[in-house]
Amino acid sequence: MQTFTLPHHKKVSANDWDRYAGKAGYLKNQGFYVYRGKRLIIHGTWFGLARQKELTKLARVRIDMPNGMDAEWKIDVKKASAQPPYHVRERLRRIIETIGATSRRVYTARGHRLASDSRLPVWQRRQNGNEISYCLNPEHPVFADFSERLPDDLKTGFRQVLEMAATSIPIDALFADISAHPENVSGSEIGDETLEHVVETTFAALLATGVTSEDATQMMRVTDPFREKWEIVSQQIEKMMENNDNA
Repeated sequence: MQTFTLPHHKKVSANDWDRYAGKAGYLKNQGFYVYRGKRLIIHGTWFGLARQKELTKLARVRIDMPNGMDAEWKIDVKKASAQPPYHVRERLRRIIETIGATSRRVYTARGHRLASDSRLPVWQRRQNGNEISYCLNPEHPVFADFSERLPDDLKTGFRQVLEMAATSIPIDALFADISAHPENVSGSEIGDETLEHVVETTFAALLATGVTSEDATQMMRVTDPFREKWEIVSQQIEKMMENNDNA
């Protein structure tokens, strides 16, 4: 047996992403691929041990078996169906748990990175029992800086605007779009002027908390929206550091 986890769509080219999907698509093609005498006879099934889910659609397991085990695997004459023996099913069940977790991490790793430092994420993930919600982080340097410059009578209103935006996330539409074509879903493009302001505000706020310029640079490098525009962002940070040295 060999386990595989296909890459996230942002890690491969559009052509490779389409090629890996196959004709049936990622969701239907996940699961076990059974080879009998090095010939593929069954593919895209969990043998009833798990459901085909969105978060495990990158998981693949190759099973190579010799020609003499047809009876144990209940392989029919047409070589179109099979049922693994009991002791094999138990091993397959454990494999599903392992590779399923790996496939899920491909999609959740970006969220975990954002949650690793409370000073940078624009969004915060909250879990209360089985309920998971997302809210805008009012302590993000850009939000905090803007709120600080508001008169007192508008600060409450600004917090209410953030709450309203967070409660209006189109979750059903997002799930439908990501399930169908995740490679086509992305955040809105940030303008050059806005990006420049966000970089300046965030970098200055991190330095003000005692973070070194090197650590602040590294924190921003792995966080959106800086990560996607890092070439431009790094140039601006270098200029800011030069200005600080000359001051």
